[in-house]
Amino acid sequence: LSDCATSLPWHALVNLVSDASEPVLQRRLLAALSLAESAGIWVANGIKSMTTCASKVTQHALLRTAGLPSPRTIAVSLGAGTELAALASQAGLRYPLLLKP
Repeated sequence: LSDCATSLPWHALVNLVSDASEPVLQRRLLAALSLAESAGIWVANGIKSMTTCASKVTQHALLRTAGLPSPRTIAVSLGAGTELAALASQAGLRYPLLLKP
């Protein structure tokens, strides 16, 4: 990998791939980002930002830590509609709600 990294023809890499893209594309992208970062190439939207954006729970925690406003949020494992509604009600959340997988 290090031999490959030293011969990269790039001076910069800009990641414009959505965190909602196909898993195979994300795996390839993470490999390219890792290679570029290890070679010291400037990367916009690198591995750290991509993995942060992929996790809605992490996004919420970062916003709260920074003191920025964010919607009330609860994280739940998979569940049916009635289960989710009951959990939302227990947390004091009211409709309209935005549910993100």
